[in-house]
This record gives sequence, C-alpha cells and structure tokens, in this order.
Amino acid sequence: MKSGFMQLSLVLKLFVVVVASQSAWAGSMPWTSNDYVDLYFRIYNGHVPLPHLRAEKQKALFNHLVDPQNLVRIQSAALSGDDKLRKLNIILATLGSYRARYNYAVFVGEPLEQELAMVQAYQLQVLSSMARLSSAISPTGASHPSWITMIGGVIDAVENRKIYSPAQSAMMADAMARNYPIIAAVLTHDERNLIRAEALKLDAADDNALRRHATEQIRRSVFQ
Repeated sequence: MKSGFMQLSLVLKLFVVVVASQSAWAGSMPWTSNDYVDLYFRIYNGHVPLPHLRAEKQKALFNHLVDPQNLVRIQSAALSGDDKLRKLNIILATLGSYRARYNYAVFVGEPLEQELAMVQAYQLQVLSSMARLSSAISPTGASHPSWITMIGGVIDAVENRKIYSPAQSAMMADAMARNYPIIAAVLTHDERNLIRAEALKLDAADDNALRRHATEQIRRSVFQ
C-alpha cells in the first residue's frame, strides 16, 4: 500500500511539473534559451507534438517560439555581451533543429509550410540580434560559415514554389530586407559576395507579382 501511494505521489508530482512547464511555454513571459532546448527535447522524445497554427493551444505555443520579445529579453538582460551571445547562439542552434523537423514534416505531407517559413524568418531575427552584439564586442569579427548557409537557405526557400505560397515567400523576403543589412555589417567581404551570388540566382522574371517583389527586396537588401 505504501509503495503504491509513493508511486501515485511521484506520478502526480511529474504531472504537475509537466503542466507547469507547458504553462510557462504558453504563458506571457518571454522564453529563455533553456525553454527552446527543453521544448525541443520534449518534442524529440514524443512527449509533446511539434507546435502548429491549426489549434489555439498549439498556436499560442508556436507564436511563443517565434516571439521577438524572447530576443529583446536577452538583449536587455544584465549580462555581459558574451553571455548574451551564448544564449542567442543556443536559440539559433535549436531553431536549426526545429527547422529540420518542420522541413521533414512538410516533406511527408504535413501542412506546416507556414510554420516552416516563419521559423526561417525568425532565424534571421536571431542573426540580426547576434550581429548587433558581435559588432559591439568585436567590430572586426570572424567568418560566419554557418550564418551564410542559413541565409542562403532562406534565399533558396523564397523561390521554392513547390513548398511555399507567394505570401510565404514574401514574408521570408521581408525578413531578409529588415535583418540582412544589420547582419551584413559583421560579415566578411567574401561572405557578402557569397550571399550576393545566391541572390543573383533568383528568378527576377517570376510571373507572380508577390514573388517578383520578394526577389527585388532580397536583391536590394544584399546589394545596398
């Protein structure tokens, strides 16, 4: 009887922990880098589904995942620049894992194209936040090969008619236009040239007005 009571008590405690953590994710407080990692591994282990926009509870969770206030919280925290960069780097790395899961879900037929596009747009916001900090800490900076891969991936996505709607392409292009000029300030000359080369591959004569505008936005942002 005592053993059964202890097991029940343990289950109830675990239930409270799970509910509390899920409430924290979906609440009004901005996320920490730990929240990104914690949720990802709960998804990875099958404890919670990949957040989506089709149900209110999941929508609230997804919107928290891409909330700019999460970045503002870190930027305004009483931490050193290096500590802020470390936390943003954790978020960026974890977002790469989220993006891979959304990409695979779309590949197997899940209707998550909007979420995939929004995650990529948010990655650019994170890069922009990191670029501001990097510029303040070390104006010369180092090379950023992983950043170039990520930015190039977004540029390629803008032209991917098989996956993204014109509106989704336009949303990613708008994120590029807003964030890339800040990011470019800490890239090397060769890295900026690589991004320009990717932008030149875009079809400037697309028959869809939204996609044409998206292409123009990207080219203006990378060649200015």
